Amino acid sequence: MKQFWVYLMSNKSRRLYTGMTSDIGCRVLEHKQKLYPNSFTARYCYDTLAWFEEHPTFWSARRKDSRSRGGGRKRRFR
Repeated sequence: MKQFWVYLMSNKSRRLYTGMTSDIGCRVLEHKQKLYPNSFTARYCYDTLAWFEEHPTFWSARRKDSRSRGGGRKRRFR
C-alpha cells in the first residue's frame, strides 16, 4: 500500500514551504540539490526539512496539506 507524506521545508529566513509527496526521501534530496533550478523552492533556498507526517491515503494527505497552507503560521498544524 502506498504511503503519502505532508512536509514542511524551511529556509534561512525561517519561512515555510508546505508540500506533499509519496517518496519523502527522494523529494527532500530534490529540494537540497535544487534539481529544478527555476522552481520556487530553489529560488528561495528551501532546503531544510522542518517537519513531516505520514498519511495512509492520498486524500488524507491532501486535506492536511490544504489545511496547513492557510491561516498563517500560528494556525498551522493544530
